[in-house]
Amino acid sequence: MPSKTFEAVVITERDKKIFQFLFENKVATALQITNSFFENNSPKTAYRRLLYLARAGWLRKEGKFLSDRLIHIYGIADKTYEKYVHNEEVNGRKEQLKSNSIEHDLALVDIRLAFKKNQAVQKVYSENNLQSCYGFSKSDEFRDIVSLQSDGAVELLIHGKYRFIVPIEYEASFKDRKRCYNVTVQGRSIV
Repeated sequence: MPSKTFEAVVITERDKKIFQFLFENKVATALQITNSFFENNSPKTAYRRLLYLARAGWLRKEGKFLSDRLIHIYGIADKTYEKYVHNEEVNGRKEQLKSNSIEHDLALVDIRLAFKKNQAVQKVYSENNLQSCYGFSKSDEFRDIVSLQSDGAVELLIHGKYRFIVPIEYEASFKDRKRCYNVTVQGRSIV
């Protein structure tokens, strides 16, 4: 239960970027947020701000044991999405997707962050961006990726002239190999 009202907290530009990041990734750990938005601050500063936003009701926070350690995981609250992320006139957003598998989505945050460090990667698109924005499903470049319900996509520029948009599909276990194979085969047949 939030201890402060939404209106009592001054939302900074960095907070808005964190909200957008959490929308795109569904969830993120405090460490992932700290490394992305608080490079010049101590981790303590980042944790305090995240806790403050969570207590005020702008962020959802939960603790989860991963690898026998308690990890704090954040997502955006519904009201935060409505006020700071959702803008149907600008980007035709439908609704945000919420995490069905926290471990899967946390791994994808690290994968996307790694892609962003590669010079060939022009842009990284998250599943939430692809599935919740009307424009992607109508675009010739993204329609197939959206219909596959990929975990995201990367736009690559090779040798400065060859542009590719490639879907991202991540599976954390071998039990999903058949599904991954089927998605890949389906993708090959429609591209």
